[in-house]
Amino acid sequence: MIRKGDKVLVAFSGGPDSCALLYILNELKKEYDISICAGHINHMLRGKESLKDEEIVKKICKDLKIPCKSVEKDINKLKKKGESLEEAARRVRYGALEKIAKDLDANKIALGHNKNDQIETVLFRIVRGTGEDGLGGIPEVRALGSNVEIIRPLLDIWRKDIEAYLGSKKIKPRIDSSNLDVKFFRNKIRHELIPYLEKFNPKIKEGLLKISQISKENSEYIKQNTRKILKRISTRMPDAVKIEIDKLMTYPRVLHNNILREVAKEFKELDYANLKEIEKVINSKRANLVLRLSSGVEIAKEYTTLFIRKVKNSKKSANNKNYSYVLKKKSKCLISEIGKTVFLDIKKKDKKIMLKLEDSNQIYFDADKIKLPLTIRTRQKGDRFCPFGMNKEKKLKDFFIDEKITLKERDKVPILVTKDRKILWIAGYRRSNLGAITKKTRRVGRITLD
Repeated sequence: MIRKGDKVLVAFSGGPDSCALLYILNELKKEYDISICAGHINHMLRGKESLKDEEIVKKICKDLKIPCKSVEKDINKLKKKGESLEEAARRVRYGALEKIAKDLDANKIALGHNKNDQIETVLFRIVRGTGEDGLGGIPEVRALGSNVEIIRPLLDIWRKDIEAYLGSKKIKPRIDSSNLDVKFFRNKIRHELIPYLEKFNPKIKEGLLKISQISKENSEYIKQNTRKILKRISTRMPDAVKIEIDKLMTYPRVLHNNILREVAKEFKELDYANLKEIEKVINSKRANLVLRLSSGVEIAKEYTTLFIRKVKNSKKSANNKNYSYVLKKKSKCLISEIGKTVFLDIKKKDKKIMLKLEDSNQIYFDADKIKLPLTIRTRQKGDRFCPFGMNKEKKLKDFFIDEKITLKERDKVPILVTKDRKILWIAGYRRSNLGAITKKTRRVGRITLD
């Protein structure tokens, strides 16, 4: 947890746990070659009592010659809609501690959580509903921001032993009266649920710690394997992750959610409900499917590939992808939206004309059999055409599906239509029956896509 040269900010409330932590680290700072500072957050929830806490915290730090910074945060005012007072206090507290650490140039933040807190956290998560990851409880070390780590040096110590240490040192901590108020969920667990469970199993605390430890080890093993698998089946792209669905499905289903959760870390907007939606997209029988979440993330299934990507200003980009250009008798037209150029040339038929029919990027047509001018555009709802060599019309959508053209690519495919809106050519893929060249053809039109 601690390395030589670290500057450790102790989250100092003045209560038993943080008092013990401050005094212990202060005793060990020379041995470990570290420096200590303290940060206090006044939540402004207990009036004069909160002010007294702040006063005593500052006095203790002054006596120990430890730099201390105190900030006031009105939790009642900062609480978000739907957020409990406990949740708001925790969120604001961590944000304030990160800011204090930055101001005091500390690279570690030490919190006073102990074994009893670990038990209460595991029970709290069981009651609320959690998976194996949550059963692991409070981590000993975790990152907070990019340059700061949270450490919990007392996490393997019982609360009674902390109190015994304080008694032996004749240290009198502040007692937070709100810790006895069972209107707070955690206090209800501490003062009501745990004593009740001990009636059924006097060693329930030890049992819960064992569950936590096993879950933590299992979870870490799964995470390590998940990261390895993800490297094999995915590709990182700018603002997107591409996953090969066929490869994903070769692994047990139990790993799928873990793999998706690992991806979700890169998209903070994704929550558990979103992961269930992604799973539905993966398991859908539809070859192409797009799901846009309100969080600004798009889930796109394109045959055997899954894309998870951020969508920036999606309305604007949707409007910009549509295009339509009218082609003159002899013209060169740049389609800037796809970076392609269309060439149209109409000539009298003679024996010197060589028709390169094998080139998929150009077509020839009888210019007298179709209505000019031609227009090259993006697909439109209801588009149909009769593919060359067939005598039955086909929906353009069905053609794209048969050709396995992805949803994203479909909006880029140029569609060449006549004046009367009939499709002459799906550029680069298939021409229609319109304007077929015969022995009677007088004028030959050639269109090239480059």
